Amino acid sequence: MTPAEFDEFYFKAQMMWCNVRGKRYVPNEIPFYHEVLTPHDDILKEVYGIGVNELIESLQKLLETATQGIPKATQDLIYFKDMTCAKLSDKVTQSSVEKKGLPELMNQVIEENNWEELRNDVFGRFFGFDLFDLEKITRLPKVFLEDLSLKPGQDTDFFADGPFKGWPLRIWPVFRFPFIKLNEHYYCFETYSLFDNLYRIIQRIATNRKPEYAKIWNDKQKELSEQIPINLFKILLPDAQVYHSVYYRWQTSPTSGKQWCEADALIIYEDHLFIVEVKAGAFTYTPPTTDFPAYIESLKNLVHKPAEQGKRFLEYMRSNDEVLLYNEDHKEIGKLYGKHFEHVTVCAVTLDPFTEIAAQVQHLKKIGIDVGTDPIWSISIDDLRVYSDVFGNPLVFLHFVEQRMRAFHSDLIRTDDELDHLGLYIKHNVYAEYVKSFKSMDSITWYGYRSDIDRYYFEKMLDPSTKSLLKQKMPGRLEEIVNLLAAHTKPGKRKVASMILDSGGDWRNSIASNIDKSLALQSKLGRVQPLSIYGNQNITMFCWQKGQIERNEKLVNEHSYATMLVTNDKERLRLELSYDSDGTLSDVNFDFLNLNDIPMAELATLKTMAEDLRTKRIEKAKQDSGKIGRNDPCPCGSGKKYKKCCKS
Repeated sequence: MTPAEFDEFYFKAQMMWCNVRGKRYVPNEIPFYHEVLTPHDDILKEVYGIGVNELIESLQKLLETATQGIPKATQDLIYFKDMTCAKLSDKVTQSSVEKKGLPELMNQVIEENNWEELRNDVFGRFFGFDLFDLEKITRLPKVFLEDLSLKPGQDTDFFADGPFKGWPLRIWPVFRFPFIKLNEHYYCFETYSLFDNLYRIIQRIATNRKPEYAKIWNDKQKELSEQIPINLFKILLPDAQVYHSVYYRWQTSPTSGKQWCEADALIIYEDHLFIVEVKAGAFTYTPPTTDFPAYIESLKNLVHKPAEQGKRFLEYMRSNDEVLLYNEDHKEIGKLYGKHFEHVTVCAVTLDPFTEIAAQVQHLKKIGIDVGTDPIWSISIDDLRVYSDVFGNPLVFLHFVEQRMRAFHSDLIRTDDELDHLGLYIKHNVYAEYVKSFKSMDSITWYGYRSDIDRYYFEKMLDPSTKSLLKQKMPGRLEEIVNLLAAHTKPGKRKVASMILDSGGDWRNSIASNIDKSLALQSKLGRVQPLSIYGNQNITMFCWQKGQIERNEKLVNEHSYATMLVTNDKERLRLELSYDSDGTLSDVNFDFLNLNDIPMAELATLKTMAEDLRTKRIEKAKQDSGKIGRNDPCPCGSGKKYKKCCKS
């Protein structure tokens, strides 16, 4: 680690300590606290006399007041003004104004209509501090408010003698005591710090009042922090196979024998395997300026250790074609076949959204945290909750994960936020390829790509029923294919969807356009018009139309294999799309064809068909363009230049 690299990380850590607030989106605050506090309902009732439901209700009210209280108070003030002025108009005369004055007449109207309480409420919220007065906006018990409050001058640490006296580089009092007590009233003026730190604050004050509960809290916290990610993965991947708390025997070091090891969870969906390791520990509460070693140690505990544990299971899985899985009683619960998985993701999940810097775990090597060369996805529970809100199709989510893991290997992708990766994916799709065009630049940090996600959650804060519209631009013809694939039960649908989603915008538009043209032409000609794609995506498509173009299995097989023989493809996707009479996609079927599967008895016939197909493509290309350039891609689809392929 060079001094410059150390200084860069040290500087970023301090900047984030001083300036970054709001660890999760406002609409996700209440779901988070409901989940993490529910197991502690009994202790909260015992020490504070308030259950989790009542506490959550008060937090919800506090959050609503903080985010929407001023607009609501303004509306109420205008309504109150209009209401009183309407009554006042009957009393206002020149003599009455001269005698009593408008303020006195206004008070008279309010008294006659018993509106004193309404006036005090509206004026207190708009002109006073009632929007921040916790006893007026919540039902939190006084003992709870007292434990979370400081009186003016009560904190002595922030201004104590020593380095950075009174600077924000120290621990802010509001991080530990989010409320202030003034004149026997309890106020909350800073909700971001409140919700960023409240879980750990409640843990501290509850266990201070009942120290013997500390171990129970930690045990429940560990169990809960392992269950929440699984629940969120189940939302993202509804039909996934889940193993929770998997045990296996493995040699943890060259000098030790085989020992029982644990993986927190395995999540299997098609040919994707997620090895999930969860850390419930807290990120250090001390500032990086005065205790940077603790900051680094927290990163090691919350990133490096789960990464090592995940990679340990990865080594176990790769040690044999078939490995055994056990439960905590060391009884066999299943078998795993590593060769079945094309994508394996080690996922290190933390309860605390400890730092945006962990979004670039591959770059932490410069400060002594080396997670190795295997991709590691370091995320918080809050990140997973965002993904569960944004992704409605499991195949699209898996495609994002594929791109996210490609980004791990890219030295060109540097972000300070995990959600910028999501923004990059939505904007640029295969974004690890997109950034290669900037490789001539020394260093780029990809800021601001989460702005659309921020906008979505702002709209959701105003209207909780708001649905996510965050997705890549994609022609409707392809989107309906991917959506139907998600509901398919046939193995291999993930691979099909990824082949479609991997392709760029021009390719997507071209295929969608050709599907429309094919459907229109088939209706006139009365016969199917297969579509074939070459290059990175080897796909042959057939569009069947109910009542017009019915499936012909002999034609499908012969054309598909002949197409493969033209360019000698090793593998080709055969994609069959069935449309209703109105042009709506009703079914998707697919197969992956291999040259070795061609029956020897049919090979000669298929080769003849392949040559006829090659000739027709060359002739059509000449008719369409008039001339094929020597250096143009050969129309046969081989990927070679025309002069080195079919030019006679």
